[in-house]
This record gives sequence, structure tokens and C-alpha cells, in this order.
Amino acid sequence: AKAQEEPVFTREMLGEIFRREELRRREGKPETQAVYAGLFPAEGEETAKPYVGLVCEPYGSFHVKALSYVGKMLVASAGRTLRDHGIAARGISFWKMETQPLPAPEEMPVLVIYAGNCQISDGIAAAIRDYTTRGGKLLWVGGATRKTSPASAKRWSSTRTMRFRPPRSGRSRTRTSGRK
Repeated sequence: AKAQEEPVFTREMLGEIFRREELRRREGKPETQAVYAGLFPAEGEETAKPYVGLVCEPYGSFHVKALSYVGKMLVASAGRTLRDHGIAARGISFWKMETQPLPAPEEMPVLVIYAGNCQISDGIAAAIRDYTTRGGKLLWVGGATRKTSPASAKRWSSTRTMRFRPPRSGRSRTRTSGRK
């Protein structure tokens, strides 16, 4: 475009930009990012078993993400805290869950997802559902959207969903989806 002309973006151009950004995001490798240092085993290294699985998504563009920014920091911190207390923990790549099965519950009895305002694909929902159906435990921390709300938890989990409500007047209250 010339200096005096405003650039014109067509739908096709914008669609291509968004497609490339989505591919870049999904091909990202959380295991190479400093924030997750020590959560992913080095090539050929084994993680002690059983271990807690911590779902990690690579950092990238803030406007295009699945897990929350704060959730990424919390999962990294939780991994180091678990490790510092002698509990084996290992990073699980969020996007690899679409194409690779999760480890067996005997190897990874607990999977932790710091979700925030997470949007999960059908492939990731199927991986989580398969994992929980085989006996794996899921700790889903964070907010909910229509796709991840307790009302639609059957889409991705075979477990009971718990909701926490802050205490009122000094009383603690926890609710399960099965009780009213």
C-alpha cells in the first residue's frame, strides 16, 4: 500500500492470518518454555511413577489461547511446589491431548487443569472423558464457560463435578452437582 492509502484487509486475508496463528499456537511446545522448567522430562528421562499430571499450554499471543494466563503461572508454580515436597509431577501438553492418549491412571492418577475461561475442543474433551472413565481423577480449577460448566460436564468427564461457593457468615459450603 502507498503511504497515503489505507491498507485493505479482505476476509480471505484475515482468515489466513487467523489460521496461521492457530497453527502456531497449537504447534507450540510448553516443554521448551522456561516457566515450565523441570515439569517435562528431558529426552530419555523417565518421571517417577505415579505422578500428578499438570496440563500446560505454551505461552504465545494473549488474544489467542485456551487456558488462562494466570492458570499457566499457577500450574508451573504447583509443579515446582509438588516437586519440592517430594511428589512426582509432570507436564502434559494441552494441545497434544487432542492427538495422544493421556497416560494410564495407574501411571498418572490425577490430572490437574487450571482452566480459567477455557475452551476445550471435542478431541481434548474425549481424551479427558476417556481418562476419567478408566479411573483417572480430574481436578479442574477455574472458571467455566458454557462448554465447561458443571451442567455440561458430561461432555468431558465421567466424574462428579464439585462447585465451591465462598463461605458466608463464617460457614463453609461445598456443593456437588447431584445435590440441590
